[in-house]
Amino acid sequence: MRLDSHSMYVDNLDLEIIRLLIKNSKLSIREIAKSLGKAPSLIHSRIKRLERNNLIKAYTILLDYRRLGYDVYALTLLQVDGAHIVEVEEVLSREPNVKAVYDITGE
Repeated sequence: MRLDSHSMYVDNLDLEIIRLLIKNSKLSIREIAKSLGKAPSLIHSRIKRLERNNLIKAYTILLDYRRLGYDVYALTLLQVDGAHIVEVEEVLSREPNVKAVYDITGE
């Protein structure tokens, strides 16, 4: 499956690997291979290709922020002068407590 000229080709096996990693990014290559009935070497090469082509950009964790003492979640709208948008996005993206930054245009 290829969506456009900027996307890479992925087949059903790639999609199954991605699906498993989305559910649990700690799965080993052997566990993925066993789950899909494929050789570990095949799964390893597929994952490396997905990483090399930046389809898989990172392996991450999902935290329970309440257990860490963070009880407040907020969606904040900022109106920024166009000349400062990039600077504001860069500053906010470096802030560890900011989980997402969206750039919305229009009225």
